[in-house]
Amino acid sequence: MIIIFILFISLINSQIIEPPTRNVDLWDLFGTSTTKRDGLKHSREEVIVRLSIGELVGQKIIIPNLPWTATQDPNEQIPPDRNVPEPNPLPPNNNVTIFTFLGVPYAEPPLGERRFKAPQQLIHFPGDSPFVAFTLPPVCAQDVETRPTLFINSPYPYQSSEDCLYLNIYTPALKFSSTAENALPTIVFFHGGNFQTGSANDWPGHVLASRGIVVVNVNYRLGPFGFMSLGDERGNYGLQDQRAALNWVRQHIYGFGGDPNAVTIVGHDSGAVSAGIHMLSPLSRSKIKFK
Repeated sequence: MIIIFILFISLINSQIIEPPTRNVDLWDLFGTSTTKRDGLKHSREEVIVRLSIGELVGQKIIIPNLPWTATQDPNEQIPPDRNVPEPNPLPPNNNVTIFTFLGVPYAEPPLGERRFKAPQQLIHFPGDSPFVAFTLPPVCAQDVETRPTLFINSPYPYQSSEDCLYLNIYTPALKFSSTAENALPTIVFFHGGNFQTGSANDWPGHVLASRGIVVVNVNYRLGPFGFMSLGDERGNYGLQDQRAALNWVRQHIYGFGGDPNAVTIVGHDSGAVSAGIHMLSPLSRSKIKFK
């Protein structure tokens, strides 16, 4: 009887910790589907943005069948019911289009003689041809082998590298405008992780972008590469990376439909600490206009 009971308990536990038969991640914009229904794959096509530092190729992605968003089409309304009128009818189909530019370099790679130094401004995108921004960039060097999930600790999915100063940009509209009236507000997001771990890849920006906001997620140096000080140097290179990213946004976000004069800094955990530091630092406030 005891043996049967133990076997029964072991079977229950094995069902609890067993990974799902299909790995469905509702936050993974770049998977095959946002739901478990077959056939709902993302529709993509290439788009190009021309900046003063070169040409950038991104992707146009259509996310189907979302709930209400600020960018829903008012023409796709459910016909009103005369017997039971609906004051705020929802559209039967709310397909949202966003544009993604992943792994966009905002500074020179901090390698060799640039290691443990302030970030160097990027003069031109690497290579002679347009820079293709289709894939998530490597994360900054950190001691992370696994990350927790609902069922098990899965291997960390991103490759780490010292060459990691990249942005992920999500925008709902590619409309160049010289006036702030038509430009979109911009959010620059700094990830958390106690200045030791984390990356821009962990925080997909398509959710906010679907609500009419340009979202920029930032990689910055971590651990000893970003915050070690030996006394002779000032250190805090990770914060300087963030400031370099803010300068990049100030200069180039207009090409993605964003308003450089309406930039909001958002952060999680140590990223929130970083946002507070930049709001107080004259080195940041003298170069970035916050709104």
